[in-house]
Amino acid sequence: MTAGRRMALLLAGTAALTAATILSAAFAPPGPVLPLASAVYVACVLWAVLARSRHDAAAWRVRLGPIALALALLASLVDRHLVVASRGVAPDDIAAVATSIGLLVAAVRAPRLTGHPVALGAALAAYALIGVALVAGAPYQTDAVANVHRAAELLVSGADPYRSVDTYESLDRFGLDRTLATHLEDGTPLRTFNYPALAVLLPAPFVAMGLADVRALYLAEVLVAGLAASTAVALAWRPLVLAAMIGNVVIARQHVLAGVDPTWAILLGAALLALERARHRLATRALWLSALLLGLACASRQPAWFAVPFAIAAVAQYRGTSDALRYAALAAAAFVLPALPFLAVAPMAHITGVLAPILLPLEPYGVGLAQLGTDGVLPLLGRGTYAVLALAALVAAVALSLRRRPAAAGLAALALIPLYLAWRALQSYFTFVGPFAALAVAQERDDMPVTTVRDPVRSRQTWR
Repeated sequence: MTAGRRMALLLAGTAALTAATILSAAFAPPGPVLPLASAVYVACVLWAVLARSRHDAAAWRVRLGPIALALALLASLVDRHLVVASRGVAPDDIAAVATSIGLLVAAVRAPRLTGHPVALGAALAAYALIGVALVAGAPYQTDAVANVHRAAELLVSGADPYRSVDTYESLDRFGLDRTLATHLEDGTPLRTFNYPALAVLLPAPFVAMGLADVRALYLAEVLVAGLAASTAVALAWRPLVLAAMIGNVVIARQHVLAGVDPTWAILLGAALLALERARHRLATRALWLSALLLGLACASRQPAWFAVPFAIAAVAQYRGTSDALRYAALAAAAFVLPALPFLAVAPMAHITGVLAPILLPLEPYGVGLAQLGTDGVLPLLGRGTYAVLALAALVAAVALSLRRRPAAAGLAALALIPLYLAWRALQSYFTFVGPFAALAVAQERDDMPVTTVRDPVRSRQTWR
């Protein structure tokens, strides 16, 4: 399958997930619709990352890009209106519709200009206005953002959030219903702070300066991620990569509206972009930068942990075991460094808090296989069974990554997909797998498949 067709398949999976999300929000409770749509999305991502590329002249992709980006903008606008209604015509309506019309006209009259920074900037500006409407028009939606904001406030006041945060108090502080708290299987609420150190250290300075809504920070991060991803690939691919992000309305719903911190995914993407640079150009500085960014991603949120074996295995494959060990050590140091102040004060409070989502028997929740069991579509198996399935899938994905050698961004998608089989497969785990896969497809040279050769001087593998 050519790279262009893989990208089209990926965008089709994104469109299916977006359509299911919009239809569920507009007409009926989600039920099994979102888990099934998520399964289609995950399957399309998996195929796009692992399929072999063939030569593709791909003149058609130049026209597909602006069309896909225009439709992505309109889908995000429609979803915004389902969540936050506006009186009359809002600024994001004007910006999104005008930009979409311009992109569609350009697809016919001047398709090669649609990868120009001005066109991409207009699309991102319209998307930014949609995000501003979500933040301004709706309060906090989850215990995750309430706990992070409250933890930042406590940290600024000199308290240790791992000992001081109480989820009920956080929800009360922001006027949210206590039923939003995460619960264990027996119905007991999880009332501690359960995220790694960077999750609170990053927003703390902004909260200290008076930031009243940390979702504004998360929106800025999403916009930076879109800009960085779209400019990291060749001109013809840029609208398609941006469409893979903007067109997935779950990203805006989870990371902007609900306030689930996207920092880990953005740091992970940056780490793998640096790894891709190191892999092709043998840039040692880029390799160590990748390790630092990977460690910081792990210090931000637990899903990033699953990408670690993929990155280390990739480094071992093309740089050798010694460099892989140094890479792992540097990533570990970057992971531990933000936690040192908390480990020095109350090490057990920090460790038990961060490991709670993995060790405690939380209730099944999300858009994965277990949710299909909860909805009655499939039998609901035991918690341990889903853990074994997810672990087996993770091992298989590492093996496939070594065999197929996708572009480094594809490693993040492969790392997160096994979580679909886990007991808890939160929607926020999978929001960026589509953009990761789009980056991986766009960074491959489909007219020159990746091959591995032995460098006799340096006695290590390089990539061409």
